[in-house]
Amino acid sequence: MKNSDTNTLNIQFKSCKPVILFFTILGFLCVLVIHNVEAQILMNGTCTLDQIPGNARTVDVEPGVGTLDLAIEEDAEARSAHDGPTIYILENNATYWTESTITNPDFHLWIRAANGEGHPPIIRPATDEVGESRNPFEQYNDFTAQCIFFNFFDDAGVQAGGPLIQHGDPSRIILDNIWSIGSAGIAVRLNTEGHKLYITDSYFKNGGAPGSGAGRFIDVQGNFQDTIVVENTTHHNFQAHQYRGTSAGINYLRINHVTHIGSLWSYSMGTAKEAYFTNNILMNGSLQGQCDKIDNSAMLAITAYDELAEGTFMGMTDADRTIVVVNNNIGYATSDVIDYYETKRNWCLIDEDTWIPPQHIDELAPGDSVPRVPQFPLDSILVAWDEQGVDWLTMENNFQEGLDFTGGLDMEPLIMYMWHRLDGESMPEAPRSHDNYNVRSDDPVTHTYSLEAFRNLAYNDDATSYRAAERGYPVGDLNFFPELKVMWEAGDDAPVSISEDPGTIAKEFRLVGSYPNPFNPTTNVVYELATPVEVTMEVYNVLGQKMQTWYLGMQSAGRHTVTFNADASNLTSGVYIIRMRMGDQVRSHNITLLK
Repeated sequence: MKNSDTNTLNIQFKSCKPVILFFTILGFLCVLVIHNVEAQILMNGTCTLDQIPGNARTVDVEPGVGTLDLAIEEDAEARSAHDGPTIYILENNATYWTESTITNPDFHLWIRAANGEGHPPIIRPATDEVGESRNPFEQYNDFTAQCIFFNFFDDAGVQAGGPLIQHGDPSRIILDNIWSIGSAGIAVRLNTEGHKLYITDSYFKNGGAPGSGAGRFIDVQGNFQDTIVVENTTHHNFQAHQYRGTSAGINYLRINHVTHIGSLWSYSMGTAKEAYFTNNILMNGSLQGQCDKIDNSAMLAITAYDELAEGTFMGMTDADRTIVVVNNNIGYATSDVIDYYETKRNWCLIDEDTWIPPQHIDELAPGDSVPRVPQFPLDSILVAWDEQGVDWLTMENNFQEGLDFTGGLDMEPLIMYMWHRLDGESMPEAPRSHDNYNVRSDDPVTHTYSLEAFRNLAYNDDATSYRAAERGYPVGDLNFFPELKVMWEAGDDAPVSISEDPGTIAKEFRLVGSYPNPFNPTTNVVYELATPVEVTMEVYNVLGQKMQTWYLGMQSAGRHTVTFNADASNLTSGVYIIRMRMGDQVRSHNITLLK
């Protein structure tokens, strides 16, 4: 066989109905087993962004009080005369205090850090002469922020809004390499319809203020949205939903490689048309628990169109939609959260407006009470639909696992907040929840919170989660595994094992990967040989049982591709292991068959 030869295995699989695959896999995928690296916190705060577009003009903004507001205001004439974007460049190791709410009624507002080392520029709200501050940004047009540290405690130590409130006509919002701490309400709020929101390589921490239940990550405010993508991002300790889109609907939603730790509620994806929840960690979510409607308000709440009164949503039926929930460590609760439910179980009063589980309806009367219970790992309706085999839902390889995070987890402040909120009590003045969250200084003016306030959420490399994501990478935010993140972005192969150098292995025997993966009905398995050798390919299930064996014969040195054609057999949808044998050398790779 020549180096470029391609074999086709006409392996007989049972005829299966095509489904929309949840990713377009470009290039060749890596092997499963990869080595751990020293995790660092989101690139150490050093941003090297893409080059400035050729048609852009840049405006350097001096740090200080009101300097960003003034620079944007005074630049209006020059900005409007320029045929291209204007980018406002902020200095690293500097603080920018906003005196007003900055808006962009008729232009794309683009702010970013200067390239180079140092702490990313900090944007904070400043108080006025009467001691009041306001939200730094409210947008009416396209908005881009890159490598910015948003600190929403003003100089009086009071929380002031969140980084983005979007109004106006459909716009494109890009938040890239953002650190955000202490948003009082909703971190990203979309007040009008049709927006496209992209959040990448960012870390949002501590959403919500004492006495408030509005600490959400993304809220579409009941408005139908075009696109929301969140990737390689962390949100840690929020007092409400991570995504609230219950009745609003969205054309395309993707939550991928996200680490989510701690919230009173989790994701209400509602009537999404196309939604992909993949390769994520969702731990200590939905902490509030539930009294009513225990079957539709858990970790991932999705509404079936067929269950709506008219049977459709905006003219669409369930046949028009795709929901994929794959490769997630979802629903695990740490011991301190379990202890909360065991020692401080909140009770819920039943009245005429409260639905209770059918098995209890004959046992309770109005005025009785039932215990508040933890949420299910996955929404029970989702599980029921999956068991029914509905065509629009794919659920594969979701599991629960505790992890040993390098920076540890501090759930006490959020548990304290939940404790008081569910009891109907106001939060105590001292200590306030955000004081505990951020290890706040007594001098809020001189103490500008730094990247040290963000936890290192890398975890142990012997965990299932470390190899459970697509292409064999760790689930969750890959920024905590910086060397692997670089490989993931480049499409390079991951190291084959802890003790082996991938460069050396590639010269000997290398199972490059497969594409597409997941697949239906075919996937291309790619491997490389250093010398002519006999090759055998085997397929195992996840229990380690050999399903089939194919002898590929003597093959020449170089790269080879064999097409695995799944058109008829007794194998069902699921995860399988491809094992390539060359003499006494063996390499393995996971593939996922979706029907």
